[in-house]
Amino acid sequence: MRLTGFNDPRMFPGAGNSPDACGRLWKAPKPTLARDVAAWGFNSVRLDISWSDLEPTPPTVGKNGSLTHHWNEKYLSALDSVVHALASHHVYVILNMDQGALSPAFRYVDYAGCEGNGMPAWLFPGAANQSVLQGWCAFLGNYSQPGVPIRPLDGLADAWRTVAARYAADPAVAGMDLINEPGGPYAGDIGGGFCAQTSYPLKATYMDYLDRRVGDAIRRVDPHVMLFLEDDWGRIGVPHTILSTGGLTNVVYEYHLYAPSWRVGEASLRSAGGFASHLGVPLWIGEFTAFGGDLNPRLDARAAVRNLDPSWRTDTAALLRYTRTKGIGWSLEAYSGVGSILKPWTDTPKPRLLAILRAGLAR
Repeated sequence: MRLTGFNDPRMFPGAGNSPDACGRLWKAPKPTLARDVAAWGFNSVRLDISWSDLEPTPPTVGKNGSLTHHWNEKYLSALDSVVHALASHHVYVILNMDQGALSPAFRYVDYAGCEGNGMPAWLFPGAANQSVLQGWCAFLGNYSQPGVPIRPLDGLADAWRTVAARYAADPAVAGMDLINEPGGPYAGDIGGGFCAQTSYPLKATYMDYLDRRVGDAIRRVDPHVMLFLEDDWGRIGVPHTILSTGGLTNVVYEYHLYAPSWRVGEASLRSAGGFASHLGVPLWIGEFTAFGGDLNPRLDARAAVRNLDPSWRTDTAALLRYTRTKGIGWSLEAYSGVGSILKPWTDTPKPRLLAILRAGLAR
């Protein structure tokens, strides 16, 4: 089976149950998500979640040194509802631990100074005097921070174990994407040795360690769910940041295809397929934008010129023919939002884009 469908980002923004400085807050997708994905003939949703929403306040340390986590039950209850709605329509779920600019502890200038998203702000007590890149070094290297009761990757493993245990008996939760685009746009700098110039140097195997640390935590409560491994490879000059599967089994290598045209994207996708073969695992496209065919300029003026391919229809059809012949699954970025299958401010799909995507399912 190929997993084909859409990403949904609505459970991702914010840092708990109150809006951030830009008014962003997580929101459970409406039941129309499950209904539409199933009715259109697709079988999966990559559902973005965030640790900052799962655990907006830090764990506390008991007198005996034990940690007590304070999970956001309102958030988890809403997540239950979304997963169950998708399951009721026979749609599989890939839970994705997402991030944008790493954490609400950091401001992200590309988004009008709004906070980042993803990892809890309390992980980065020195963020006011650090760059996001320094934060990535500390996070990926699992460095302890003053006053923080848990190391970053240990906390991420605990968060994933909590989520995995919750859905271990639910066959609709087909996969868990351990961390979205680790390093983000800074992966090239990290790979080029930036972290070695800070207080947080990284070993060459830092992503293998992250994957194994988190993957083992999930496996202790769910031995069957697929594990989706990402690095931020995909741009010229940026090497792969994962070197192996870390001994984990039932693994998928996930690649995000952002290219100006299929001519450019095909070479990159072939290379990603070769790397997946090297790892001995399947390849899955966790994000792609139909070469601009999903963008909504009315929601984001930058979308009018960003990733815009005048031949997006034929290029997208060519991409989907390629994935069909190679047995590669995919997830469009996204169901709703700045780039989406839906028309802005409506529940109506874009007919031409939907037709091309559905044609890509044909055998």
